[in-house]
Amino acid sequence: HRDLHSFPTRRSSDLAPTGPSSKTLDTLGPAAFTPSLGETFDFTVSDGITYGTGALADGSSVELLLNLCVPDTGDEGPRPLLIHIHGGAFSSGQRASCSSQEEKRGVREAAARGWVVASIDYRLARDNPAPSVRVDSLLAAVGGSEGPALVRAFVAATDDTLTALDYLIANANELNLHTDRTDRKSVV
Repeated sequence: HRDLHSFPTRRSSDLAPTGPSSKTLDTLGPAAFTPSLGETFDFTVSDGITYGTGALADGSSVELLLNLCVPDTGDEGPRPLLIHIHGGAFSSGQRASCSSQEEKRGVREAAARGWVVASIDYRLARDNPAPSVRVDSLLAAVGGSEGPALVRAFVAATDDTLTALDYLIANANELNLHTDRTDRKSVV
C-alpha cells in the first residue's frame, strides 16, 4: 500500500506548452461525462439481472444477480461505472436497490449524480462456493479448495466481482459506459 506522497508529481511548468494536434483530437473519441456534485439526474432501475453463474462445492451452481441503476444523462459522453459490493463479512448481505429509500446515501445518490451503478450479489459462505480457475492463485494463497467455506467465499466474492465487471464491460456500449472510469465500492 502506497500513500499519496509516494507517487511522482509533475508541475504544469514541466509539461510541453503545445496543445494536441487535430489528428490527436480525432482519435480521442467523445468527451467523457462528468458526474454532478449534486443529485440532478433521474435514473432507471433494473433489479435481478443475471450477470453470470457461480459454481458450488457440490457441483451445482447459482445465478449471480445484480441491480442496475442507469442515470438519464441524455446524450452527454460515456458515463462512469460504480460497482457496489455489499458488506456482511462474506457470510450475509445482499445487493442494494436504487428503488429502496434505505439506499439514499449509497447507490441512489451515486446514480442521481450521473454514475451507472451496479450492485452485485456474490457467493456467500453458506453457499459453500467453489471459485473458478481464474482465481486459483488467490485460492491457493489462502488455503486452497479444501479451506473453510468462509475463506472460499472471500475468493468467490473476488471471482464474482470480476465476472460482474466482465459482464458490464461487455455491455458498455449499451450502457454508455466509460470503461476507463470504473470504481468499486465495498461496504464493510
